[in-house]
Amino acid sequence: GSAYWLACTNHQFNGSPIHDLLYSKLNRYGLQKLIDRHFYHIYIDYQKHPHAALPPLEQVEFPHAHFSEYKNMQLAGRGGMAEVYKADHPTLKRTVAVKIMRESIQDDPIMRLFFERETRALSRLDHPNVIKVLDVGRVDDRPYLVMEFVDGPILSALLAGGRLELNEALAILKPIGAALDYLHAHHVIHRDVKPGNILVEDRNGQRRPILTDFGLAKVLGDTSLISQSAVAGTLAYIAPEQIEAQKHIDGRADIYALGVMTYQLLSGQLPFQFENQGALLIAHMLHAPPDIRERVSELADSVSRAIQRAMSKKPVDRFATAGEFVGALAS
Repeated sequence: GSAYWLACTNHQFNGSPIHDLLYSKLNRYGLQKLIDRHFYHIYIDYQKHPHAALPPLEQVEFPHAHFSEYKNMQLAGRGGMAEVYKADHPTLKRTVAVKIMRESIQDDPIMRLFFERETRALSRLDHPNVIKVLDVGRVDDRPYLVMEFVDGPILSALLAGGRLELNEALAILKPIGAALDYLHAHHVIHRDVKPGNILVEDRNGQRRPILTDFGLAKVLGDTSLISQSAVAGTLAYIAPEQIEAQKHIDGRADIYALGVMTYQLLSGQLPFQFENQGALLIAHMLHAPPDIRERVSELADSVSRAIQRAMSKKPVDRFATAGEFVGALAS
């Protein structure tokens, strides 16, 4: 009775073992969505149904006939929505990445709209730190993108070696911040900024970070009929207004995610860590991020304040641009 409701509504209990236990009980009895909406204003469907299991690598069949002129095709990566192949382009005389929708979901209208959104978003962008699209098309009713091939790891793989020093992090954050400001100036919101969506290319000893995966990107004015509650992004980096499924989300949602990512780059840890997805979303909605100096004492107070501001619950309290945020980190 009253103890349960106290645990659910008192912020001091959120994220505690008691809260997580009660929240798991709610999931079991089907009441979780009701509590989410009425008490926490969580409107996204974050407990997604898994996609069909991925086949073993040796069983992947690529539609070779359509790409018969491409040379040295090989599987480079695979996710829930698409497969990516590395190949040598016949006329461009360069190595490219071919991203094609997975056959098992090609009839899913929501996944198809996501893929089409990515195509529309990327086709209007031309920035050195945004993945470049070279061609688009369909094969066997499966849409595909031909993109530049980036020879380098994803940023999350670099993080496996430990946290970055401030100057190392800024070498990543400055160009990514510039890329985000470019996106926003062209009325595109990425909505899934995270280390797993940033490739890092080594050019003569200099790192070139490249923002990728625009599957959740939103072109302002796009009238595609995708329920806002179906678009969640990655829960560890998601802005409060995305959790509330607000209709008028702008580039400051990306700045929130950039703040989360900055915290992770500099500390080696995410600011909010919960096994329970509902508890994680409640933390984004209600909890101030922990002071990063509690984990990395040598960082300046100005760095902590910049991250705190970037991760403000209300968009109006955040930095207006990513460049302004990165500038505050560097000052």
